[in-house]
Amino acid sequence: MNATRFLSSTTFRLAIWYVGLFSVSVIVLFAFIYWSTARYMSTQSAAAIETEIQALAERYERGGIPGLRRLIMERVRRQQPTGGTIYLLSDPAYQPIAGNISRWPDGKKDSHWLTFDLEVKGSTSSTVHTARARVVLLRSGFHLLVGRDIE
Repeated sequence: MNATRFLSSTTFRLAIWYVGLFSVSVIVLFAFIYWSTARYMSTQSAAAIETEIQALAERYERGGIPGLRRLIMERVRRQQPTGGTIYLLSDPAYQPIAGNISRWPDGKKDSHWLTFDLEVKGSTSSTVHTARARVVLLRSGFHLLVGRDIE
């Protein structure tokens, strides 16, 4: 059978058409799954941050800044070294009081959310991860940042 005749046959063209259609379908399906999963993870992360803020706000209402500071320090101590939750309580001038990051982060602010680079120190080297946090201004002018490593 002649190769030119085979390549121009209806059967070959139909097979190529089906392979192309199948490939596009698989790409669309995987894209949908990826974006659905990413959106779900983002929603879950935001819900966890909001729940954490509610617990911290209740402690602030009962115990003021000293009670909030103790609760943050307790949660930082219980967290794994590579834990994903970020805490920072700072004074009105953004000087750290308690938390597991050393300074108020610079980043892109979107409403009450802040996205920033977080340096994660390992045993031999450090890497930079993306973090997303909720910023809360407390009544006394203090600032509370609660977030997660979203890398």
